[in-house]
Amino acid sequence: MNDNCEWLHRIFEPLPMYRYPYRQDCIPPNGIYFMYEVCEAHSTQGNKLRITRVGSHTGQGNLPKRLGQHFSPSDKWMNFRNDQPKASDRSIFRKHIGRAILNRSGDPYIGVWEIDFIKKNNRMEKKHLRDIDKEISLEKQITEWIRNDISYKFILVDDKNKRCRLEGHCISTIAYCKRCHLSKTWLGSDCTNRVVSEAGIWNDKHVSGPGIYTSDKKAIEEAVAKTLEWLKRCE
Repeated sequence: MNDNCEWLHRIFEPLPMYRYPYRQDCIPPNGIYFMYEVCEAHSTQGNKLRITRVGSHTGQGNLPKRLGQHFSPSDKWMNFRNDQPKASDRSIFRKHIGRAILNRSGDPYIGVWEIDFIKKNNRMEKKHLRDIDKEISLEKQITEWIRNDISYKFILVDDKNKRCRLEGHCISTIAYCKRCHLSKTWLGSDCTNRVVSEAGIWNDKHVSGPGIYTSDKKAIEEAVAKTLEWLKRCE
């Protein structure tokens, strides 16, 4: 797994790194994104950043929308009432970050933060527990942290089944790696989701999967080449 993780980081080197703000027209409709984090180094490649999250999307054509849910939730999602979902209910990445921020400061509000207000019964039965001003303030803090600390690369993968398979195998490859040591100050260490804090990656699904196969490597190499060709339109 260690060598495969190093291979993954190396194969993505030719791809451009993006930060917020980014051009929407330079994001393909379908693909897998790989997030890198300030102060998190890939130990086998010196001071180069390590991948701390891998993600994709379910609906076809939704990669730009999914990245927007992480980096730049709409005003509607950021200005919610106690009978509406918060922005982080739509982004598990943001929810994990909120967990870590609250837990690091010992804030007991984490119990309310854990509630999924996408579910109608929770919105109706537990809305009285919410401090909306506090949640909106935390959502703004999460957005600021992502925009300041996270950059990303992506590969173009149109086929949904292939996309899901490669995403899962990449996640487990990175999670299993013993060379990618998280920094002492990594925010994810304080995430109350133990899968995240122990794996050292902002993912809690697929971390115990099989890792990438030889056939996956070929598919990833082809995706990188296809992505570089597609990106010529942004030059």
